[in-house]
Amino acid sequence: MNTGEILSLLKKGIPENAAIPFSGGLDSSVLLALSKGAAITVGFPDSEDVRYAKRAFAFLSKGKHIVHFLDGREVKEALAACKKLAPDFVKTEVLVPIWAVCKAAKENGFSRLAFGCGAEEIFIGYEKFFECYEKMGEMEFLKMQRTEIEAVKIGDCRLVEEVCGQFGLEASFPYLNSRLIDDVLSIPLEERLGSRRFKKLLLRHIARGLVPNFVLFRAKKAVQYGSGVHKVIVGLESRGSCCEFREL
Repeated sequence: MNTGEILSLLKKGIPENAAIPFSGGLDSSVLLALSKGAAITVGFPDSEDVRYAKRAFAFLSKGKHIVHFLDGREVKEALAACKKLAPDFVKTEVLVPIWAVCKAAKENGFSRLAFGCGAEEIFIGYEKFFECYEKMGEMEFLKMQRTEIEAVKIGDCRLVEEVCGQFGLEASFPYLNSRLIDDVLSIPLEERLGSRRFKKLLLRHIARGLVPNFVLFRAKKAVQYGSGVHKVIVGLESRGSCCEFREL
């Protein structure tokens, strides 16, 4: 399989007129470069995601770039809404910036969003993959990867869809195209494993020339940290400003 086929499958998975939730990271930058359309960035004004997204957007698209600045009041509102959906603190704080993206999309007339969910699982972006490979070997690693891909479909993606549904929006997940998954996983592991320092080796390879180098080699930062949301949520929780997380 050549890299052009992977990009073609990704592009086909982006609905027409969909906006890309855009952090300026590798996963969302690849989607934006393929769609050449609109992007929505959320974060506090001094957050890393806002800085990277503003810089990267100029290289990737001539469409509309909506930059939605967060404040404590909005985070508190989003947190209350997301706690009704998510089972624990970590998942809830991930949903908060997604909630804000959905709000901005609705306010700006978009009905579809194309998310980067699944890229970490398909292209080996998590530390736990490397730990599994080193301790258990290739066969167990491959089983774990398949399990993690299926888990994100029925876990994180469903939560994202629920948040989108609150705003009447449709969510799509181009990285979770079934044919793309099968084709990527058929590539020999040594060609896609990468290293702890440079994870997602295959995605970085196919993104060369598509995204600028400062995006290609940007260290992964989870959305709750890149947007600045985590620090604010921790402050709200420590002051008892929000309700308790529900028990499963």
